[in-house]
Amino acid sequence: MFRKEGLILIMITLVYAASCSKMQKSPTGLAAGLGANSSDLIASGDLPPYNENPVAQSAQPLKTSPPAAANIHGTFSVQDFMGWMPELNHTHESAAGFRKYLARWYAPNFVYRDTGVGAWAFLDDPNGDEDTWESKGVERGVDAVLVAYHSSHGNMRADGIYMTWMGTNITGKGWSVRSDHMALGGGYDKPDSERLRYMFWDTCYGLRFRNGQNPMRTWAPHAKGIRMIFGYESPSLDSPNYGQFFWEEWNKNKSLSTAFLDASWRICRQQTPVVLAFGATDNEASARRDGERLLFSEGASSQCGAWRWYSSEAGSAASQQQAGAALMPTHAKIFDVAADGNSDTEVERIAQSVGIMVVNPSAVEARPFGMRSIRTKGLTLTVGRDGSYELALTTKLKRTASASAVANDAELIQKAKDIISEFDLAQGSDYQFSVMRFTNVSSGTVAAPSGNPVVVEKTAIFDQIVNGLPFIDPDAGHLEITFDAQTGEAKKFRNTIHRIRDNPTRMASASAPALTIEQARDAALQTTDQTPSPGEPSLDAAYEIKHENESTGYYILDGKAIPVYRAYITSRKFPEARPREVLIPLAKAE
Repeated sequence: MFRKEGLILIMITLVYAASCSKMQKSPTGLAAGLGANSSDLIASGDLPPYNENPVAQSAQPLKTSPPAAANIHGTFSVQDFMGWMPELNHTHESAAGFRKYLARWYAPNFVYRDTGVGAWAFLDDPNGDEDTWESKGVERGVDAVLVAYHSSHGNMRADGIYMTWMGTNITGKGWSVRSDHMALGGGYDKPDSERLRYMFWDTCYGLRFRNGQNPMRTWAPHAKGIRMIFGYESPSLDSPNYGQFFWEEWNKNKSLSTAFLDASWRICRQQTPVVLAFGATDNEASARRDGERLLFSEGASSQCGAWRWYSSEAGSAASQQQAGAALMPTHAKIFDVAADGNSDTEVERIAQSVGIMVVNPSAVEARPFGMRSIRTKGLTLTVGRDGSYELALTTKLKRTASASAVANDAELIQKAKDIISEFDLAQGSDYQFSVMRFTNVSSGTVAAPSGNPVVVEKTAIFDQIVNGLPFIDPDAGHLEITFDAQTGEAKKFRNTIHRIRDNPTRMASASAPALTIEQARDAALQTTDQTPSPGEPSLDAAYEIKHENESTGYYILDGKAIPVYRAYITSRKFPEARPREVLIPLAKAE
């Protein structure tokens, strides 16, 4: 029986590759459709145990005294700005989510918040090397640790110098710090004892490549051993989830760069996350950018850099938000969400539905954050606590030599629709195409920093439709199929569709929305916890909602599907300040 099933699955693979439009019905064909062969489809539980610790063995700290001096990680976060920048709401939670995962094995060297965050911790120039300042036997500062995380405001000057804002002006060093005063991974006074290899800029504009900017121009002169930098080309939303989502994605067997990009898009589709990797050669930098998964302590040359980012702006009209009065639905209703989960039985059911045969129950692994996973030789299936799941080929990202041979968007969208229909991936839910996401890569050298961007992957994203409205929650209510941009082969599938139930005891709030678009905007502005500056007569004078940054649709809130008006609020006076998401419910339970 086992051999017979294997032959059938091999035949499905051949049929699928020959013609997507003529696929044969099969309840177990998705994995084969992603390119898996017969050995990839068997999950027996015989693979080596999964390692949850992201720190490479070579970077493991020696026994230290005191225990707090593990020299592995530290975090900075600013919400209450004593200077002139608008306050933020979620940076402490974002940093805590990042820190708490590493703290399972290593005590942090430092946890600095608000007035504890000063420029001294980043400075490394002839005027003073303080980024490894030692206090009570523990080194503190950005270069004291293997990986550092900073959550605050950020901006990039026209000359390519990055700036980020502090929570104090201690010792008169200013309310901000500049990239050209840093030496990441090395230093002027003690270059051989500085440790930073991975830097996370949880701010706006930490890695820019548009409008004449270039990440090598900004960071290569100040990269003194650092291996990778994580940041944004765009504004980044003020969200509590960046740190935790990063480790959740990493625990799906993803590289560091993919985990960062996917975590960012789970928070906001309109931002542009970027990862920059360094190396002595283009091949070394590109391999690190695409495939490095563990945290290593060895330093890297900054001669070459390779960066990778997500975007959706390249001609996809569906990526544009609704505008004006069309935002407001004619009716709004709350729905219950089925309580799906990820017990062993449910995980095995999902595995079978996507074509993975579980011959040994021990193949179901417990992962951090309540996730469950099944690995085969060529596939990884990860199921979240809410029953959402992701299926991916465990192969390295393919690189294309040029931008010329790229699969057509329309063809890939139709191919994705065929896959969803053939294997009933929507499970009876209505859905519509929303946006094509592009995975882009580029590289450069110190001498020639500007490389040619290449699209290496395209992801067709479909939104679940409920009661005539799409899901706009970036982390729920979607079907995503990722294709190799050159070959058109499917590589990854993500399903966050929710089974919706209409509760007859819950009444719709009204036959028409309770708010007009103007009232919804005003309600969103009223949620700000800041008052207008002197001379500014209203909140509208201090803050604004751009029409391209507003939409209506469903979010999962408190375990229910709730229609909301969503807006991103920005500061008029400080456009470089991080935007804030506001959700205004359009229906109430009665």
